[in-house]
Amino acid sequence: MEELGNPNVYRIVRIDTNTGNSFFHKLGQYDEMVVLATSGGYVNAVVQEMYRLYGKDSFGIVVPAAIMHRST
Repeated sequence: MEELGNPNVYRIVRIDTNTGNSFFHKLGQYDEMVVLATSGGYVNAVVQEMYRLYGKDSFGIVVPAAIMHRST
């Protein structure tokens, strides 16, 4: 596990899927997953790869551009 950000504000910890499966008894089923691209230029490629691997009907994806669009 790795603490991320300011723990008093964000309260985020990064847990790899194997640890999550073991620690939370998730059996590979998760309600939410956060994926970070190494740069903004890779976001669309990451989204397309996730759809390719898991199918478009399996989950929803929210990208920063969509969040910015909704908030303006």
